[in-house]
Parts: sequence; structure tokens; C-alpha cells
Amino acid sequence: MLVESLMLATAGGGAGALAGVWLGRWVRERVPRPPTTRADHSRWPGLAVHVGGLRISAVLVGIAPAVFASRADLNDAMRQRAPGRSVSRGHRRARSSLVAIEVALGVVLLFGAGLFVSSFVCFRRSRADSMRPAR
Repeated sequence: MLVESLMLATAGGGAGALAGVWLGRWVRERVPRPPTTRADHSRWPGLAVHVGGLRISAVLVGIAPAVFASRADLNDAMRQRAPGRSVSRGHRRARSSLVAIEVALGVVLLFGAGLFVSSFVCFRRSRADSMRPAR
């Protein structure tokens, strides 16, 4: 599971970094740069943070099933699979907390995307207003 999660995270992280480079170029072509910014900034620190976060999350996701499997009691697991038995309280709690975390992250990402789009639109409007000739 660990190797699989590392491979999937590497593929997803590479695709995300590539999309970030392409979108960065697209935004730079469409939005004029203010005269006070430097054009020669380095992307390496951002890429290092991206890869570090990718590796940490991949290892945590890969190790979590192993930790749950190591604590399992086989007799209890066989009894739980019997007809008429429900899932244990710990599994229900873990599942409900993961769903709650997923919903919370989705809401945060949705608000962040909305704020990004609204600030981008405001920036474009302010740049368009400042570039109009005075009458």
C-alpha cells in the first residue's frame, strides 16, 4: 500500500505541478505585470514545498491501512462479518470523522476558489480602469 500510494501521489503531484506551470504562464500572458515586480523569481522553493507535502501525505495515506490492519483481532473480524452483525463503534467513528474532514476541506476549497476568482476579477477591472485614457 505504501508503494502504491507513493506512485499515485507522485503522478498526481507531477500533474498538479505541470498544471500550475501552464496556468502560471497563462495568467502571466493575460495579466500585465506591475512595474515593481521582478520577473526572475525562482520556482524551486515552491516546488520543494509541493514535493515535501506530497511525500508526507502519501506516506500517511499508505501507512494508515497498515496501522488499522495491525490492530485487528482476527476472531473479532470473523464475528463481525457474520450475518446480522454491524460495524464496530471505532470503525464507525473513524469513518464518520473522515467524512466530516472531507466535507470541511471541500467547503474550505470552495470558499478559497471563490475568493481567488473574485479577487482576480477585481484585479482585472482595476487594471482595465487604470489603462483607459483620460478624457
